[in-house]
Amino acid sequence: MDNIDFTNVDLEHMTKAEAVKFLGLNEDASAFMIDDKFWQLTKRYRLDTSPEGKQKTEILSAVYDIASGKRDERIAAEEQYSKAKKYFGKTSAEWVNYVQYTWYKYLIAIVLIVTCGNLVYHMFFAPKIDSCVVSLGHFYVEDAYLDTFLAEDMNFENPYVGSSNIVVPNDQNQSAEAYAEISATTMFLSNPNVVISDERTIKYYYDNCTDLSSFYQKCREQLTPEAFAKITPVYCSEDEYHALVREYEEARELTSTEEDGVQYSEQPILIGLEIKDSKVIESMGYKTLWPNDEPNLVFFIYNQTMDYSDSENILITLFKKVL
Repeated sequence: MDNIDFTNVDLEHMTKAEAVKFLGLNEDASAFMIDDKFWQLTKRYRLDTSPEGKQKTEILSAVYDIASGKRDERIAAEEQYSKAKKYFGKTSAEWVNYVQYTWYKYLIAIVLIVTCGNLVYHMFFAPKIDSCVVSLGHFYVEDAYLDTFLAEDMNFENPYVGSSNIVVPNDQNQSAEAYAEISATTMFLSNPNVVISDERTIKYYYDNCTDLSSFYQKCREQLTPEAFAKITPVYCSEDEYHALVREYEEARELTSTEEDGVQYSEQPILIGLEIKDSKVIESMGYKTLWPNDEPNLVFFIYNQTMDYSDSENILITLFKKVL
Protein backbone atom coordinates (compact mmCIF):
# COMPACT_ATOMS: atom_id res chain seq x y z
CA MET A 1 0.00 0.00 0.00
CA ASP A 2 1.44 3.39 -0.99
CA ASN A 3 2.16 5.80 1.83
CA ILE A 4 1.57 9.28 0.43
CA ASP A 5 2.46 12.34 2.42
CA PHE A 6 -0.25 14.94 1.80
CA THR A 7 1.33 17.52 4.09
CA ASN A 8 3.21 20.54 2.77
CA VAL A 9 2.38 19.85 -0.89
CA ASP A 10 3.47 22.84 -3.00
CA LEU A 11 1.20 22.42 -6.03
CA GLU A 12 2.06 25.84 -7.42
CA HIS A 13 5.76 25.05 -7.91
CA MET A 14 5.58 21.26 -8.33
CA THR A 15 7.32 19.95 -11.46
CA LYS A 16 6.10 17.08 -13.60
CA ALA A 17 8.89 14.82 -12.30
CA GLU A 18 7.96 15.64 -8.70
CA ALA A 19 4.28 14.94 -9.42
CA VAL A 20 5.08 11.53 -10.91
CA LYS A 21 7.23 10.71 -7.88
CA PHE A 22 4.41 11.89 -5.56
CA LEU A 23 2.15 9.26 -7.16
CA GLY A 24 4.77 6.60 -6.29
CA LEU A 25 6.06 6.09 -9.83
CA ASN A 26 9.42 6.36 -11.52
CA GLU A 27 10.16 9.51 -13.49
CA ASP A 28 10.00 7.61 -16.81
CA ALA A 29 6.48 6.25 -16.15
CA SER A 30 4.26 6.10 -19.23
CA ALA A 31 1.00 8.00 -19.61
CA PHE A 32 -0.88 4.71 -19.15
CA MET A 33 0.93 4.01 -15.89
CA ILE A 34 0.15 7.53 -14.60
CA ASP A 35 -3.54 7.19 -15.50
CA ASP A 36 -3.77 3.75 -13.92
CA LYS A 37 -2.04 4.84 -10.70
CA PHE A 38 -4.28 7.91 -10.40
CA TRP A 39 -7.37 5.73 -10.85
CA GLN A 40 -6.20 3.32 -8.13
CA LEU A 41 -5.46 6.13 -5.68
CA THR A 42 -8.71 8.00 -6.22
CA LYS A 43 -10.60 4.73 -5.74
CA ARG A 44 -8.93 4.45 -2.35
CA TYR A 45 -9.59 8.02 -1.15
CA ARG A 46 -12.92 8.93 -2.73
CA LEU A 47 -14.86 6.89 -0.17
CA ASP A 48 -13.54 9.13 2.60
CA THR A 49 -16.15 11.90 2.77
CA SER A 50 -14.52 13.74 5.64
CA PRO A 51 -13.02 17.20 5.00
CA GLU A 52 -9.56 15.62 5.17
CA GLY A 53 -10.55 12.94 2.66
CA LYS A 54 -11.97 15.50 0.24
CA GLN A 55 -8.77 17.53 0.54
CA LYS A 56 -6.66 14.47 -0.34
CA THR A 57 -8.83 13.79 -3.41
CA GLU A 58 -8.43 17.40 -4.55
CA ILE A 59 -4.66 17.24 -4.10
CA LEU A 60 -4.47 13.96 -6.05
CA SER A 61 -6.43 15.51 -8.91
CA ALA A 62 -4.12 18.54 -8.99
CA VAL A 63 -1.01 16.30 -8.89
CA TYR A 64 -2.37 14.13 -11.69
CA ASP A 65 -2.98 17.29 -13.76
CA ILE A 66 0.71 18.09 -13.39
CA ALA A 67 2.01 14.51 -13.84
CA SER A 68 0.02 13.96 -17.02
CA GLY A 69 1.41 17.17 -18.51
CA LYS A 70 -1.99 18.76 -18.89
CA ARG A 71 -1.11 21.69 -16.64
CA ASP A 72 2.04 22.50 -18.63
CA GLU A 73 0.15 22.19 -21.92
CA ARG A 74 -2.51 24.53 -20.62
CA ILE A 75 0.05 27.08 -19.43
CA ALA A 76 1.89 26.93 -22.77
CA ALA A 77 -1.37 27.44 -24.66
CA GLU A 78 -2.28 30.39 -22.45
CA GLU A 79 1.15 31.97 -22.99
CA GLN A 80 0.88 31.46 -26.73
CA TYR A 81 -2.60 32.96 -26.71
CA SER A 82 -1.48 35.98 -24.68
CA LYS A 83 1.32 36.66 -27.19
CA ALA A 84 -0.85 36.16 -30.28
CA LYS A 85 -2.04 39.24 -32.14
CA LYS A 86 -5.67 40.09 -31.41
CA TYR A 87 -8.25 41.61 -33.70
CA PHE A 88 -11.19 43.07 -31.78
CA GLY A 89 -10.38 40.78 -28.85
CA LYS A 90 -9.95 37.54 -30.86
CA THR A 91 -6.99 35.85 -32.53
CA SER A 92 -7.14 35.06 -36.24
CA ALA A 93 -7.72 31.38 -35.42
CA GLU A 94 -10.63 32.29 -33.13
CA TRP A 95 -12.16 34.46 -35.83
CA VAL A 96 -11.88 31.58 -38.33
CA ASN A 97 -13.67 29.21 -35.93
CA TYR A 98 -16.24 31.85 -35.04
CA VAL A 99 -17.11 32.47 -38.70
CA GLN A 100 -17.25 28.75 -39.49
CA TYR A 101 -19.83 28.10 -36.77
CA THR A 102 -21.87 31.28 -36.89
CA TRP A 103 -21.90 32.58 -40.49
CA TYR A 104 -25.33 31.09 -41.22
CA LYS A 105 -26.87 32.99 -38.31
CA TYR A 106 -25.80 36.30 -39.82
CA LEU A 107 -27.07 35.20 -43.22
CA ILE A 108 -30.45 34.34 -41.68
CA ALA A 109 -30.54 37.67 -39.87
CA ILE A 110 -29.70 39.56 -43.07
CA VAL A 111 -32.43 37.76 -45.03
CA LEU A 112 -34.98 38.42 -42.27
CA ILE A 113 -33.96 42.07 -41.94
CA VAL A 114 -34.16 42.61 -45.70
CA THR A 115 -37.59 40.93 -45.89
CA CYS A 116 -39.06 42.80 -42.95
CA GLY A 117 -37.34 46.05 -43.92
CA ASN A 118 -38.72 45.83 -47.43
CA LEU A 119 -42.24 45.33 -46.12
CA VAL A 120 -41.92 48.10 -43.53
CA TYR A 121 -40.64 50.43 -46.22
CA HIS A 122 -43.60 49.67 -48.49
CA MET A 123 -46.07 49.98 -45.62
CA PHE A 124 -44.85 53.17 -43.95
CA PHE A 125 -42.41 55.09 -46.14
CA ALA A 126 -43.13 54.32 -49.77
CA PRO A 127 -46.41 55.43 -51.34
CA LYS A 128 -49.27 53.40 -49.87
CA ILE A 129 -49.49 49.82 -51.14
CA ASP A 130 -52.50 49.50 -53.42
CA SER A 131 -52.20 45.76 -54.10
CA CYS A 132 -50.38 42.81 -52.60
CA VAL A 133 -49.73 39.20 -53.57
CA VAL A 134 -47.62 36.93 -51.33
CA SER A 135 -46.42 33.38 -51.90
CA LEU A 136 -46.18 31.01 -48.92
CA GLY A 137 -45.21 27.44 -49.77
CA HIS A 138 -42.32 25.12 -50.44
CA PHE A 139 -41.31 26.47 -53.82
CA TYR A 140 -38.82 28.75 -55.50
CA VAL A 141 -40.40 32.02 -56.63
CA GLU A 142 -39.25 34.63 -59.12
CA ASP A 143 -41.32 37.67 -58.12
CA ALA A 144 -40.80 39.62 -61.35
CA TYR A 145 -43.77 38.02 -63.12
CA LEU A 146 -46.30 39.07 -60.48
CA ASP A 147 -44.73 42.52 -60.13
CA THR A 148 -45.17 43.11 -63.84
CA PHE A 149 -48.66 41.63 -63.82
CA LEU A 150 -49.92 43.90 -61.03
CA ALA A 151 -48.32 46.99 -62.53
CA GLU A 152 -49.03 46.49 -66.23
CA ASP A 153 -52.05 44.18 -66.45
CA MET A 154 -53.87 45.47 -63.36
CA ASN A 155 -52.59 49.09 -63.48
CA PHE A 156 -51.73 49.26 -59.79
CA GLU A 157 -49.29 52.07 -58.99
CA ASN A 158 -47.60 50.64 -55.91
CA PRO A 159 -47.92 46.83 -55.74
CA TYR A 160 -46.12 44.67 -53.22
CA VAL A 161 -45.03 41.10 -53.97
CA GLY A 162 -43.31 38.89 -51.39
CA SER A 163 -42.56 35.22 -50.79
CA SER A 164 -41.40 32.84 -48.07
CA ASN A 165 -40.28 29.23 -48.42
CA ILE A 166 -42.54 27.46 -45.90
CA VAL A 167 -41.87 23.76 -45.20
CA VAL A 168 -44.93 22.30 -43.47
CA PRO A 169 -45.62 19.49 -42.93
CA ASN A 170 -42.04 18.35 -43.36
CA ASP A 171 -42.65 14.67 -44.10
CA GLN A 172 -40.15 14.59 -46.97
CA ASN A 173 -37.11 15.67 -44.93
CA GLN A 174 -36.75 19.04 -46.59
CA SER A 175 -34.49 21.82 -45.36
CA ALA A 176 -36.60 24.53 -43.81
CA GLU A 177 -35.86 28.20 -44.41
CA ALA A 178 -35.02 29.74 -41.04
CA TYR A 179 -37.62 32.16 -39.69
CA ALA A 180 -39.86 31.47 -42.70
CA GLU A 181 -42.99 31.39 -40.54
CA ILE A 182 -42.06 34.70 -38.89
CA SER A 183 -41.49 36.18 -42.33
CA ALA A 184 -44.89 34.88 -43.47
CA THR A 185 -46.60 36.38 -40.42
CA THR A 186 -44.97 39.70 -41.21
CA MET A 187 -46.28 39.57 -44.77
CA PHE A 188 -49.84 39.14 -43.54
CA LEU A 189 -49.52 42.57 -41.92
CA SER A 190 -49.83 44.04 -45.41
CA ASN A 191 -53.35 42.51 -45.71
CA PRO A 192 -52.59 40.83 -49.05
CA ASN A 193 -55.21 40.53 -51.75
CA VAL A 194 -54.11 37.09 -52.85
CA VAL A 195 -51.97 34.39 -51.25
CA ILE A 196 -50.36 31.70 -53.38
CA SER A 197 -49.49 28.42 -51.65
CA ASP A 198 -49.25 24.71 -52.44
CA GLU A 199 -51.52 21.77 -51.73
CA ARG A 200 -49.44 20.57 -48.75
CA THR A 201 -49.26 23.97 -47.08
CA ILE A 202 -52.59 25.71 -47.64
CA LYS A 203 -54.64 23.80 -45.07
CA TYR A 204 -52.34 25.06 -42.32
CA TYR A 205 -53.54 28.55 -43.28
CA TYR A 206 -57.23 27.64 -42.99
CA ASP A 207 -57.77 30.44 -40.47
CA ASN A 208 -56.55 32.96 -43.04
CA CYS A 209 -58.70 31.77 -45.92
CA THR A 210 -61.94 33.19 -47.32
CA ASP A 211 -64.71 30.83 -48.48
CA LEU A 212 -64.34 30.96 -52.26
CA SER A 213 -67.60 29.20 -53.16
CA SER A 214 -69.19 32.26 -54.80
CA PHE A 215 -65.92 33.27 -56.45
CA TYR A 216 -65.55 29.78 -57.90
CA GLN A 217 -68.91 30.27 -59.59
CA LYS A 218 -67.68 33.59 -61.03
CA CYS A 219 -64.69 31.76 -62.47
CA ARG A 220 -67.07 29.31 -64.13
CA GLU A 221 -68.98 32.21 -65.69
CA GLN A 222 -66.06 34.39 -66.77
CA LEU A 223 -63.37 31.89 -67.84
CA THR A 224 -63.42 29.77 -70.96
CA PRO A 225 -64.42 26.14 -70.39
CA GLU A 226 -60.85 25.10 -71.19
CA ALA A 227 -59.39 27.51 -68.65
CA PHE A 228 -61.96 26.67 -65.97
CA ALA A 229 -61.25 22.95 -66.39
CA LYS A 230 -57.64 23.59 -65.26
CA ILE A 231 -58.82 24.82 -61.85
CA THR A 232 -59.40 22.35 -59.01
CA PRO A 233 -61.22 23.45 -55.82
CA VAL A 234 -59.46 22.69 -52.53
CA TYR A 235 -61.67 22.04 -49.49
CA CYS A 236 -60.93 21.91 -45.77
CA SER A 237 -63.11 21.79 -42.66
CA GLU A 238 -62.52 23.43 -39.32
CA ASP A 239 -62.21 19.98 -37.73
CA GLU A 240 -59.62 18.87 -40.31
CA TYR A 241 -57.58 22.04 -39.75
CA HIS A 242 -57.43 21.59 -35.97
CA ALA A 243 -56.48 17.93 -36.39
CA LEU A 244 -53.53 19.05 -38.54
CA VAL A 245 -52.52 21.59 -35.88
CA ARG A 246 -52.60 18.90 -33.16
CA GLU A 247 -50.56 16.52 -35.31
CA TYR A 248 -48.02 19.27 -36.07
CA GLU A 249 -47.62 20.18 -32.39
CA GLU A 250 -47.33 16.56 -31.24
CA ALA A 251 -44.71 15.72 -33.89
CA ARG A 252 -42.56 18.61 -32.68
CA GLU A 253 -43.37 18.11 -28.98
CA LEU A 254 -44.79 21.63 -28.74
CA THR A 255 -47.19 22.85 -26.08
CA SER A 256 -50.69 22.29 -27.43
CA THR A 257 -52.73 25.36 -28.36
CA GLU A 258 -55.91 23.29 -28.72
CA GLU A 259 -58.69 23.57 -26.14
CA ASP A 260 -59.99 20.32 -24.65
CA GLY A 261 -63.56 19.34 -25.39
CA VAL A 262 -64.12 21.89 -28.18
CA GLN A 263 -66.21 20.58 -31.07
CA TYR A 264 -65.23 21.83 -34.52
CA SER A 265 -67.35 21.85 -37.64
CA GLU A 266 -66.82 18.99 -40.06
CA GLN A 267 -68.43 20.96 -42.90
CA PRO A 268 -65.75 21.56 -45.56
CA ILE A 269 -65.45 24.96 -47.18
CA LEU A 270 -63.72 25.92 -50.42
CA ILE A 271 -60.50 27.57 -49.27
CA GLY A 272 -58.39 27.57 -52.44
CA LEU A 273 -58.22 27.10 -56.19
CA GLU A 274 -55.47 24.85 -57.48
CA ILE A 275 -53.72 24.65 -60.83
CA LYS A 276 -51.38 21.80 -61.79
CA ASP A 277 -50.34 22.78 -65.30
CA SER A 278 -46.53 22.66 -65.07
CA LYS A 279 -46.03 24.99 -68.04
CA VAL A 280 -48.33 27.60 -66.50
CA ILE A 281 -46.59 27.31 -63.13
CA GLU A 282 -43.16 27.62 -64.71
CA SER A 283 -44.24 30.62 -66.80
CA MET A 284 -45.22 32.42 -63.58
CA GLY A 285 -41.75 31.94 -62.13
CA TYR A 286 -42.50 29.09 -59.68
CA LYS A 287 -40.66 25.82 -59.15
CA THR A 288 -42.08 23.21 -56.75
CA LEU A 289 -39.44 22.04 -54.25
CA TRP A 290 -41.32 19.08 -52.77
CA PRO A 291 -39.30 16.18 -54.30
CA ASN A 292 -42.24 13.74 -54.45
CA ASP A 293 -44.92 16.18 -55.67
CA GLU A 294 -45.99 17.23 -59.12
CA PRO A 295 -45.94 21.02 -59.67
CA ASN A 296 -48.97 22.72 -58.11
CA LEU A 297 -50.08 26.14 -56.91
CA VAL A 298 -53.11 26.92 -54.74
CA PHE A 299 -54.57 30.45 -54.73
CA PHE A 300 -56.68 31.90 -51.93
CA ILE A 301 -58.00 35.28 -50.84
CA TYR A 302 -56.84 36.48 -47.42
CA ASN A 303 -59.81 36.89 -45.08
CA GLN A 304 -58.53 40.33 -44.03
CA THR A 305 -57.65 41.46 -47.53
CA MET A 306 -57.24 45.17 -48.12
CA ASP A 307 -59.94 45.11 -50.81
CA TYR A 308 -61.99 42.01 -51.58
CA SER A 309 -63.19 43.31 -54.94
CA ASP A 310 -59.60 43.95 -56.04
CA SER A 311 -58.66 40.48 -54.81
CA GLU A 312 -61.29 38.83 -57.03
CA ASN A 313 -60.29 40.99 -60.01
CA ILE A 314 -56.62 40.11 -59.55
CA LEU A 315 -57.36 36.38 -59.49
CA ILE A 316 -59.82 36.42 -62.40
CA THR A 317 -57.45 38.49 -64.54
CA LEU A 318 -54.49 36.30 -63.63
CA PHE A 319 -56.41 33.12 -64.51
CA LYS A 320 -57.50 34.63 -67.85
CA LYS A 321 -53.88 35.52 -68.60
CA VAL A 322 -52.15 32.26 -67.68
CA LEU A 323 -54.74 29.50 -68.27
